Amino acid sequence: MDHQQFPRFIISVEKFLKQFPKPSETTSHQYHRACKRMKKDNATPLEMGATRKNSFYFYRAALIYGILREIRLIHSMAVFSYGMGEQQLAIRSAEKIQELVKSLDEYAPDPKRQRKHSGQVGVWVAHAKANGITMQSLSKRRVLSNLSEDWRDDMWKAAQKCKYLDAIAVLGCSGCRPIELQSGIKVEKTPDGILFTITGAKTHQGKFGQKERSVLISVDSPEAQHLNKKLAAHGSPLIVTAKAALLKDAVARISKKLWPRRKVHVTPYVYRHQFSADIKADELSASQVAQALGHAVEESQRFYGHRRQARRGGNRILGVKATHAIRPRRRVYRGPGGNLPKRRSP
Repeated sequence: MDHQQFPRFIISVEKFLKQFPKPSETTSHQYHRACKRMKKDNATPLEMGATRKNSFYFYRAALIYGILREIRLIHSMAVFSYGMGEQQLAIRSAEKIQELVKSLDEYAPDPKRQRKHSGQVGVWVAHAKANGITMQSLSKRRVLSNLSEDWRDDMWKAAQKCKYLDAIAVLGCSGCRPIELQSGIKVEKTPDGILFTITGAKTHQGKFGQKERSVLISVDSPEAQHLNKKLAAHGSPLIVTAKAALLKDAVARISKKLWPRRKVHVTPYVYRHQFSADIKADELSASQVAQALGHAVEESQRFYGHRRQARRGGNRILGVKATHAIRPRRRVYRGPGGNLPKRRSP
């Protein structure tokens, strides 16, 4: 590469980087730690997630994040060097960027999911077929299917001396994300029931999800009755906060104490899946379910608890309101047998 090709190359790098929006601060931190683990173990994403598809995709995303982060850093240095007249240093930086882009080939990012739509077999799927690995799901929704009808009552009775009792009550009544408790959830007593005002997480500066949502519930469950008594005694409103990681550990400890033989235990997200299952069984519209869960599109709710997983003892949703209007589920034409039609090659 010579100095005449450099400006055009820098513009092409900028266009390449624009395809990949920067992840949230929390996700960036997780990816950074994952990159450190891969470097320490001298392992690839496929080695780190050899038996778990989700683990592979997480480590692949972390690797891509690390490489793109380095490209952005070197790109800035190259532009600065070129502007200061140090053309040789700028060209060496550009060559380093070329090497990093080439290193992405094995786990090439696909932000528009073109490989999936074209029917290509992914890296992990090919690895699994070659090694006879069957995909095992340990999703929180699957954990929910293995729990008893009264699992929430059992958890609630065992949690009476837990310092996170109020937070567990909010989890069970509002279906909030654990991370949303960190910023505090406003709980108010109304003539009809209890109103939760939740500041949304996973919004990416307001681009996705719901910035804020309000959920009004009836006072039926033991968790709701506990909050109702506390509001009557201490006044309304009440702000409930908890650190997500500490809350997760506390809920897991209670679950392990109740069911020591289980391999997978209850976490705060299991409460969210149960909330989803209950409100779907309560005949709420898809739009109302999306608002209650803090989603911006109806499509997202299909990854959460289904109505057949509903349990008795929940609260009824009396009202729900969110910042943004809900985008309806996309209707996709499917070919014979329910499969997506294959795309024609150009």
